[in-house]
Amino acid sequence: PEHVYKAALKEIAQLRNRDRDYKRALKVVLILAYRTGMRRNEILHLQLRDIERSEDRTIFVRANSLGRLKTSAARRNIPTTALLLTSEAKIYDAYCRSRQVGRPSSTDLLFCIAGKPKQPLDGHQVTNNVKRILWKAGASGVLHDFRHTALSRLQLVAEREWILVRRFSAYTEEQATAIYREVFGHPKSAATRYWALAAFAGHSSPMTTFASYLHFSSMLLY
Repeated sequence: PEHVYKAALKEIAQLRNRDRDYKRALKVVLILAYRTGMRRNEILHLQLRDIERSEDRTIFVRANSLGRLKTSAARRNIPTTALLLTSEAKIYDAYCRSRQVGRPSSTDLLFCIAGKPKQPLDGHQVTNNVKRILWKAGASGVLHDFRHTALSRLQLVAEREWILVRRFSAYTEEQATAIYREVFGHPKSAATRYWALAAFAGHSSPMTTFASYLHFSSMLLY
């Protein structure tokens, strides 16, 4: 839920034994996970070359020296501007600008160990920290739950259920319509929309998306 996510962002500041740079990075990791539904390692393995500095703020999800993607279907582009709230976009932009200081290499990581631009944050440590801050925020859960939330929310957008979008997200109808255009385009059928959603998620077919990630299906049917 939106209120848990917001509480979790606030709890990051209270993490012990973590420096300011780590906390800033973790906040952006959470924002991307919650709004885009990207997988943990997709986020942690992003390089500076994968971040488009344009109005669309496109993120290019692709394999690199840190490892392969989960499947070939996982290679995709994420239209970040449409998905982020204005306040989140400001945090994201400020962080990206900070990583561009000093003319870094394009293959430096967006999220890295302080002073080690090629060394990613430890994924298990990130998972444990998120689990801890969610508990402090009054909820049980893990980082991967944010992927479920993001994709389920996009199902409501795909169905143009604007009342439910407003109920279960922070998006206005205008924002949700912009997301619809970016993610789904102008499809003529529901099947086309769900293929687009699967592609956005990095799945090879909608069967995977439906089987595990779309938790509003029963509500939409009735």
